[in-house]
Amino acid sequence: MNIGFFSEAGYEGKVPRNHPNMRTDVAWVCALDATHHPLLKIQTLSDKLYDVGVMILPKNRQSLLNYPLLEQYRRVCKRVIITIGKIVVSKNRFGILISLRKWI
Repeated sequence: MNIGFFSEAGYEGKVPRNHPNMRTDVAWVCALDATHHPLLKIQTLSDKLYDVGVMILPKNRQSLLNYPLLEQYRRVCKRVIITIGKIVVSKNRFGILISLRKWI
C-alpha cells in the first residue's frame, strides 16, 4: 500500500528509523513507511499517486478545509484521512463520511 502523508512540516520524503528528532507526527510517517509532502506542494503531485492519504491540520487552521486543498488532496489520494486536533475524519473517494471518532 502506497501511503502519502501531508502536514505543515516543510520536508519531503520518507523518514528513517534512526531520525534524531522523532516527534509524534514524524513517527507516524516512519511507522507507516509513508512519503511526506508539505501541504503547499500538494498541487504539484500527480493524480491518484497514493492509495491512502493522511493529512494533519492544526486546530487553529480548520479554515484550510474550505480551501481547494481538499480537492487537490482527493485528486492525489484514492482514500483520504484528515486529522484536526483530536478528531479523525475519514472519507472514501466519493467524499462519504465513513467514521468520526476521537483520536486517542
